[in-house]
Amino acid sequence: MNKEPYGRILHIIPAQPGWMAVYPSDEDNETSMMLDVVCWALMEDKQGHTFVQGMVSSDSRLDLVYAGSIQNGVMYLSPAQADIWRKEEARHER
Repeated sequence: MNKEPYGRILHIIPAQPGWMAVYPSDEDNETSMMLDVVCWALMEDKQGHTFVQGMVSSDSRLDLVYAGSIQNGVMYLSPAQADIWRKEEARHER
């Protein structure tokens, strides 16, 4: 029996390079962290509903973790969106 809090993994596919998991900070909706999405997992919860969860590799761990397990409020950005986000972040840091 799988005791994962997010459900069981049905299928995993690699993510295209550039997909990012973005975690907002508690202050003014600024980004506190961005991590590369390594793969996408098709998940099934206890009620049989399916959903997709990004998986990332955090600096402190060598294994993959569910993006949502690091911090609540994760959002995913496509490669194009991530480029725009990075440019905006750099502009605000000046």
